[in-house]
Amino acid sequence: MEESQSGNAYICRMPKLANTGEQKDMEISEVVAQTFCQMPQQENVLVLSPDNALAIVNLLADCAKKKDLNRGSKLHVDIAGSGFFESNAFVGCALLNMYAKCGVIHKAEQVFNRFSVRNAVSWNALISGYTQLGYSNEALASFKQMQEEGLPPDAVTFACILKACSNVYDVDMGHVLHAMVLRQGFLESNVVVANSLIDMYVKHGFLANAQAVFDELRIQDSVSWNVLIFGHAQHGYAQESLNLFECMKDHGFCPDAFTYVCVFKACADIGNSVKGQEVHNEIIKGGLENANLVVGSVLIRMYAECGMLAEAQRLFDELPTKNVVIWTALIEGYVQQNDAHRAFCCFEQMKEQRVSPDDVLFSCILKACGSVGDSSRGQKIHLEIVMDQLLDGNMVIASSLLHMYGDCGLLAEAQEVFDELSARNVALWTSLLAIYVQNGCSAEALDYYRQMQIEGFLPDEMIFASIIKACSSLAALVEGQQIHAEIVKRGLLDIDTAVPGSLIDMYAKCGLLEDAEYVFEHLIEQDVVSYSAFISGCAQHGQGERAINCYEHMKADGGFSPNAFTFASILKACVSIKAACKGKEIHSEIVKVGYKDDIVIGTALVDMYGKFGMLDEAQLVLERLPLRDVFTWSSLISGYVQHALDDQALCCLAQMELEGVFPNAITFASSLKACGSIGAIGMGKRLHAEIVKHGLFEENIWIGSELVDMYVSCGMISEAENVFNELPIKDTHAWNTLIAGYVLFGDIELVLKTYGGLLKSGKEPDSATFTLILNACTGRGSLDSGQYYFEMMSMNFDLIPGLEHWNCIIDLFGRCGLLDYAIAVIEIAPILASSVIWHSLIAACQRAGNVNFGQWAFENARQANDMDGAAYVSLCNTLHSSCLY
Repeated sequence: MEESQSGNAYICRMPKLANTGEQKDMEISEVVAQTFCQMPQQENVLVLSPDNALAIVNLLADCAKKKDLNRGSKLHVDIAGSGFFESNAFVGCALLNMYAKCGVIHKAEQVFNRFSVRNAVSWNALISGYTQLGYSNEALASFKQMQEEGLPPDAVTFACILKACSNVYDVDMGHVLHAMVLRQGFLESNVVVANSLIDMYVKHGFLANAQAVFDELRIQDSVSWNVLIFGHAQHGYAQESLNLFECMKDHGFCPDAFTYVCVFKACADIGNSVKGQEVHNEIIKGGLENANLVVGSVLIRMYAECGMLAEAQRLFDELPTKNVVIWTALIEGYVQQNDAHRAFCCFEQMKEQRVSPDDVLFSCILKACGSVGDSSRGQKIHLEIVMDQLLDGNMVIASSLLHMYGDCGLLAEAQEVFDELSARNVALWTSLLAIYVQNGCSAEALDYYRQMQIEGFLPDEMIFASIIKACSSLAALVEGQQIHAEIVKRGLLDIDTAVPGSLIDMYAKCGLLEDAEYVFEHLIEQDVVSYSAFISGCAQHGQGERAINCYEHMKADGGFSPNAFTFASILKACVSIKAACKGKEIHSEIVKVGYKDDIVIGTALVDMYGKFGMLDEAQLVLERLPLRDVFTWSSLISGYVQHALDDQALCCLAQMELEGVFPNAITFASSLKACGSIGAIGMGKRLHAEIVKHGLFEENIWIGSELVDMYVSCGMISEAENVFNELPIKDTHAWNTLIAGYVLFGDIELVLKTYGGLLKSGKEPDSATFTLILNACTGRGSLDSGQYYFEMMSMNFDLIPGLEHWNCIIDLFGRCGLLDYAIAVIEIAPILASSVIWHSLIAACQRAGNVNFGQWAFENARQANDMDGAAYVSLCNTLHSSCLY
């Protein structure tokens, strides 16, 4: 090759290639192309001639490999200027391939459209480009057009189009392609096409079809085995995947790194650490443990998912090289095992060793922040992501940020992240809707669901599952039924188990258990998810017996083993019917099947024992859990508060914080209640400061109400008023809390003034509001006011007086000495008088010295038979002390 210099350009004058065979031509052209690529960019100019076609093809291939669009485009200009190569099929296909590999599909289409003659090679280049860039529908359309032009597909065409078919879940087209492959004999002659066909069936979830194709192959290779092993592991058939792994070795095929990745995933999925260690020993013998970082990372992940964190850490420490994938595997393991503290330590250690986090690791560590409610750390990581310019366009990190803020209860921050994104996809809408539903803001979730559709996004199965939950919590039956109809119309009911589960739950929560059962019974295939949803619906709707019957049927007739959600739901059913013995029986079953360390089930057990008042058992369950999260601690604290063991509740709070678990809104609410009950104002003020610091005050209006109640209970009415005035949103419950404070202090003027403020704010009083007002009137003996508000609740607000309202008005008449009126009210009241009413009436008789009415009231109380021993003794003492008995 001669070189001459003209200015700054090297002119490479390539000699005519001798006809010494294609291999020799390839060698020479590769040398020329390599020399060209090594020259400075501003100096390399290639003189184009028909003899240089192969070199140009290699140059374009090099640009495609390096994704060097700039150099490839300049080369295209030179090619176009020569006036010769536009008609050269090989150069044209190389150009098309270069643009496709560089992600510029419209330029690839322009090149293709300029071909004067299209053959299988050019069509394959276009179809391959579409498939590689994810334009699977365009690839399928091109395949159809290719056939219409009379060009038969070859092996390359089939390999590409089968991949495109996999990506769009076009089952019918997949069967058509299978028939074509058989007809043209490629199944027997081309293992690449056969493997593509197996892969398509695997991705569609048709494992039986994939196995049938595999079994028909005359020649199988390691790829064939890997695809089949991967498919079974991916679709939850872990044991079958391990069986295939053993068959692969029996047939003389050596597993490679990809095989081991699939096998370790299968071991992790079923918690088979013994098999995992056995295979681990195999790769140690083969020298792959430290040589292949991918295998090392999957090994660490397997041990972590099997709960063997010490082994995962040991393996990590022994690896000579640790990249971000290895660090991610270890950190992810700690996060999955709910050990956020160690995950944070590893994350900081990794950065100290100058390994930069990637989007997967950032997502993982944000999940850890959300799991322990550490919004401060989460916000710092958010800032780090922004500084590294990783957020814009990165849907994975954006979704993780949304979930982190959602888990911390910071919906305003989550919304801000969403609003600032330059591009959104269905996955981000799914995340946004999920966190609103998760935080009890179902009305907002429905609003955003409508907005998503206005913006042209089509809901998927995950969105439908979330929005049906929103309908459930709002009892929005009409909207839920409309969504149900849309799901049926799109044929999604039998594709994703989360959708029918959500529908069953919605109908159950709306009180339509028969409709829930209809959905359940008409599923093509029932599974543990649909069973669990129906059990949960029954439990939440007070149908505990029905839930337990369904649970037993699922095990006996359905043949399904309960999962964590099933156990959590059936424990709630036991609570709903106060079936403590059945709850303990199910606890024994949980231990027997190996779920005793599951944090979801552990939390449900703590909650159940707490509600039953069996707090020693609740404490023991919590202590035996290897890891406890904020929900587990909150359940125990709530149990103590519910049973007036407030000191123990605050001790639990302190222990939880020592373990590095930050309280969530529920924890704060229970703890504030405990502070109010025992007058722990110092602790209450500290919790108040934490709530403000972490932004929970603005995000959760009911926490504001609990703060007001805490200050009221501690006798600090001024502080209660200050908190109330600072509430960003004041609902009826918040107004009631302040009114309750004034009732406690006997200030009826402020009670009525605050009631007036409630009305002026546009809120409507509820039954609790009138109970408080009537109590205030009774305490002051304000008969006219009491009668006025008693009548107002039904006449102005369509509220039916309940037992507590009748008690108040009867007590008010009695305190005012109007026993005849009190007795008349008792006789006309639509509800049976309780021991509380009779006790109030006897006290009034005592004050009036009315023996006859007192004895009559006592006899009625005794006949009512709804008094406990203490109430009965109290009544007797009242009668004796007033000489009425």
